[in-house]
Amino acid sequence: MTPQSQSKGGSIGPSWAKWEFAALLIPLLTFVTLATHNIHAPGLYYDEMFVISPGFGVGAYKTWFGVPILISPYVGAYKSWVYPPIFALFGVSAWSIRLPAILVSCGTLVLGYALVRRVLTPRWALVFSVACATHPSFIFLTKVDWGPEVLMLFFKALCLLLCFRWLDGTKKTCWSVIVLWVLGFWDKFNFIWFVIALTTATCVIYRDVILQKLRSVPPRILAGAGAGLIAVGLLALWIIFPLLEKPQASALSDRLWHFWSLYEYTCTGLAPAAMWLKSVPPLPSWTGWSVIVLTIAFLVLALVGYAESKGAINQIDRRTLRFCLWCLLMFVIILLEIALTPQAGGAHHTIMLFPFDLLACFSAAYLFAHSISGPKRALILLLQGSVLCLWLASNLKGLEMQFEAFKDIAGFHGRFSPRIESLAKFLNKKGGSADAIYCVEWGLGNQLRALCKPAIAQKVRDDWQTFQAWSADRPDAQAIAARIFPPQEKDLYVSFSKSDPVFPLAQSHFEEMSASAGKPTPPASDLPPDLAATYQVFQSYSR
Repeated sequence: MTPQSQSKGGSIGPSWAKWEFAALLIPLLTFVTLATHNIHAPGLYYDEMFVISPGFGVGAYKTWFGVPILISPYVGAYKSWVYPPIFALFGVSAWSIRLPAILVSCGTLVLGYALVRRVLTPRWALVFSVACATHPSFIFLTKVDWGPEVLMLFFKALCLLLCFRWLDGTKKTCWSVIVLWVLGFWDKFNFIWFVIALTTATCVIYRDVILQKLRSVPPRILAGAGAGLIAVGLLALWIIFPLLEKPQASALSDRLWHFWSLYEYTCTGLAPAAMWLKSVPPLPSWTGWSVIVLTIAFLVLALVGYAESKGAINQIDRRTLRFCLWCLLMFVIILLEIALTPQAGGAHHTIMLFPFDLLACFSAAYLFAHSISGPKRALILLLQGSVLCLWLASNLKGLEMQFEAFKDIAGFHGRFSPRIESLAKFLNKKGGSADAIYCVEWGLGNQLRALCKPAIAQKVRDDWQTFQAWSADRPDAQAIAARIFPPQEKDLYVSFSKSDPVFPLAQSHFEEMSASAGKPTPPASDLPPDLAATYQVFQSYSR
């Protein structure tokens, strides 16, 4: 039975009703309001600026005829193409950097609505979009584009929509999916997790549909396409396989549990809050694990409901059931891939699992509600709606608690402090007479190069690796110290406070290097008290 053999109202073919365009504004405006609330908090941070660094004059890892191609060996340069005109029009600020990412995420919400609308109904799709728009991980991680991940989520949503349209009977869409695979992989190499999961889950769940479609493809085209896909797959494996870890039963089970717990914390907003804040508020925790639990419960109840009804074999909504299993299988495969990748370790990796759990949960809830007819269905929908409202209320409560914590600027770790913009303004004034501005620790250089005036930004030297690696025992220790502390220059040195350092060793080496070079570096006496709580600024004078 093919997916298109059981169409439901609004799921296939018909254009959108007028009310849908107006109703879709509800989740979009909700998301934009929540994501832009106190947009300066957390502060602009190093990696967020790193992916757009060519946009403010920092060289890319790879270029092609002067056009940035790769920011690093595994991150593409898409965003750096967009930001130069934005910065030219609006300057560099939290608004000009984060609002474009938020708007792209609005496109992701629209694609999610279109997908669920096609599988279920427009009303169910609208509720799904509201759930995504109030999801703490989607709000916070896309707001700061932690990873980066905004384009990854957009490409992933578009891939799912186009792939399901292809399975649903639309021709030629499959080639678009392959193009998106390439674009997603270019954006960031871990997109291969999704590509493998989508390919595997589709071949398992929709194997009969795929075989039926392949029979209509001319053999030459099929052979050429197959050879091309095999070549691309081998190339991807050649790049990715050396990065994977040989699975060991005990270690793999520990990592699987670790990343499952991390995904729970990511969903509740706890994982990003722990990165940003010195003291994490007591956020609701049940919203993370409850989605998968509810999915399994709804799925079991739906199958029981169909089994107890007359003519159950004919009544089972195989189309929705397949979609639910498709999403669940992709969730499991991606979780396994993350656990097998030793380089993975943060919320920006587990966000790849979003929103497969929500897609499966809504599909299972729909199956359960439609497994029972008559007045009981209304009662089931009421109970499901009550659970959803409780889940949404818990998410909103968690968001409120984080927004309240954001009001205390001193509560942020230095590398995520909103005071970075004030530090740039301070350096704009003080750096005019300096020959160079050295960043002693990681987490300052990219922001200062972007936020300072061009004349000041050119003086920023992001030499944190030099400070971190320096040792008095090195044969070139004296030469390195002389280069960083040249006697003929008047320089500034910036680091985080001693109470909240990123690399304490770099701070210690800074003091040793200064003494080794014989050049005193007293603290800047005019550093405002609020900045002094987060940063240290030292100055040296020419001799």
